[in-house]
Amino acid sequence: SYNTFNAISIRNVRGHGAHFDNLSQYNSVAGSSFFSDSIGACGYASALLFRTASSNNTLTRSIVSAPNAIGIFNSANNNTVSHSTITSGAFYGVYTNGVIGAQFTNDFIFSTASYGLQLLAGGGNHTISQSTIISNAAALPALYILGSSSNTVVNSYIQGSTAVYVNNAVGTVIGGSVLVATNTLGNALQMDGGSLNLTLTTDTFTGGPQGAGIYLDKNNSGMISFTSNTIAGGRWGVYVAAQ
Repeated sequence: SYNTFNAISIRNVRGHGAHFDNLSQYNSVAGSSFFSDSIGACGYASALLFRTASSNNTLTRSIVSAPNAIGIFNSANNNTVSHSTITSGAFYGVYTNGVIGAQFTNDFIFSTASYGLQLLAGGGNHTISQSTIISNAAALPALYILGSSSNTVVNSYIQGSTAVYVNNAVGTVIGGSVLVATNTLGNALQMDGGSLNLTLTTDTFTGGPQGAGIYLDKNNSGMISFTSNTIAGGRWGVYVAAQ
């Protein structure tokens, strides 16, 4: 813990690039690069891994590359990534699992074949700001929020088959952002799975030709608030099923 790493380069073609293990906390990494090109013996690998309880670490001005692995696998609280580029050719750009307080600021996150960024169940209070998230996967969203609460996206650009998919999540806030669906049937924003409360302010939504700018599937609840948004393209501007 409490280590500082500047201008390092780590490359591993058979497993994780760098692995911050349990209770490795308050480390700072800047101006560095991490590379992994294998799923590894454990069935997955990542260019950068934060294990459970490896919390309050910061990564800035760095490059994380994983042609055949996960870019960043984060399973610890309050880790911050800023001014960095994270790419994956086969898996998640960033996988965040059951934690709280992840922050992504001024990042470029890209996946060729999976989610750009996934915020998974059991945590929340994540912030994405001034970032670009892109997925080229044919049927997976660029940003997938699943069972995660109180997440905020501001001043960001998100592009994917469906740009943002909110599933069984509570209190999602998106403001000042651009969401673009690239699949013919894709939605710029889709919310379903019994999600609760949604706030959209000064965003731009562009759905696929047969999709929707905003698609609110059945069984959501709470307050759904739209303020000063622009909705373009798509078969529907806003599609609302029985809530």
